[in-house]
Amino acid sequence: MKNNQYYYLIIITILLTTTSINAQVYLGISGGASLINQNDIEFWQQRYEVEGVSTTRKLFIGYQFKYLGFELGNRFLGNVSEQTDLYVLNADKKGWDFTGIGRYSFGRLSAFVKAGVVFLSHRNYYTLIYENHVNTYLNKVKSQDVLLGVGSDFSVTNFLALRLEYEVIMVQESNNYHSITLGTLFKIRHK
Repeated sequence: MKNNQYYYLIIITILLTTTSINAQVYLGISGGASLINQNDIEFWQQRYEVEGVSTTRKLFIGYQFKYLGFELGNRFLGNVSEQTDLYVLNADKKGWDFTGIGRYSFGRLSAFVKAGVVFLSHRNYYTLIYENHVNTYLNKVKSQDVLLGVGSDFSVTNFLALRLEYEVIMVQESNNYHSITLGTLFKIRHK
């Protein structure tokens, strides 16, 4: 809960300082598909692998100067599962991110690249099924990982833009999360 309080404090600070800084400020929401590949889930000293496609969504706020900017976001990467006759393994990924953005605009269209850090919460549920009994175990892990992305925005009006973006989160060599999303930006203050 404390993380949410800090997040709201940052948002309020950003919104209050927009009147004195020559920057565009926007809120965004997006959703799409994510590919989750994780092979280091551990229960009882055994490693398990889960891979699959899920839905992803994120909510973010951004500051944009002429060529550079940054975003602060909250994301849900999705839930994928692996099932056998003996167990069901569910992997749930969500977290916060902070990214720096480089942007080049030409007319109503702009292209951007971004890089930053993402703070993920990995919740892995292992459900053991045997003789009509069901036991569920939880393994929670937190990580700080690198986020890279590319995309483009199309300004529909001075206050509304559409965004298409591809992101990859590099957790380890063998664990990567990819997402492609379509979103909407609401420009609170534009230059």
